[in-house]
Amino acid sequence: MSSHRIVKNKSFGLYFLSFMVLSPIWIFLGLIIGGFLGYQYNSTAFFFGLICSPIALSYFHTSRKINKLNESADLLESNVKKLLENTDYYYTSAGSAMGVDVVNNIIVVVATDRKLKLLSPITFDAKIIKDYKAYSPGHTLTDVIGHASTMDKHSVLTKNINSQVNSSLETGLYFSLDNILMPKVFAKMEYNEAEKWLLIIEKILNQTIESQPSPMFYPPQ
Repeated sequence: MSSHRIVKNKSFGLYFLSFMVLSPIWIFLGLIIGGFLGYQYNSTAFFFGLICSPIALSYFHTSRKINKLNESADLLESNVKKLLENTDYYYTSAGSAMGVDVVNNIIVVVATDRKLKLLSPITFDAKIIKDYKAYSPGHTLTDVIGHASTMDKHSVLTKNINSQVNSSLETGLYFSLDNILMPKVFAKMEYNEAEKWLLIIEKILNQTIESQPSPMFYPPQ
């Protein structure tokens, strides 16, 4: 199992944010569960179900998603290492992984779709790279005024989170290749880490990078 977790710490803030995004669903389910418990038992059971069930449901839902992301990262990492004869440097993110074989000048990119199913891997020789860049499209955030309704605030929160997610899905390393069948390749990663990978690619192209005795996660953490 990889030590490079996509979600390393299950913080309160992460669970709270997840709860807020889907709060209408959790509250609705809480009313149903609370109503059932109240009908079967008493008013105390009603309030217990109303308050505790949304929190519990959100917690287990978020934990399940985190575990799936981390399992997907393990799968991506193992696939990158299998596809390369020598894995010198590699990177794993939520939904994408990349590795390089310095000796053979090979780069591999493996990704998953939004359902975390593996897509066909992309393998290419670094010699066919025409240009490359680290890119982040940015995102638009909407603000709310103080007297906005709860529903309006929730709607804005959801839009802002979706904007950030959509931006992150397009952030990473972009390659232009001298290959008519595969002119563009994208490796998803955090922008600041994509910037650091520019040096790795530059050194591969200049053949000034050293091979590693074992796979090295880059940038080091």
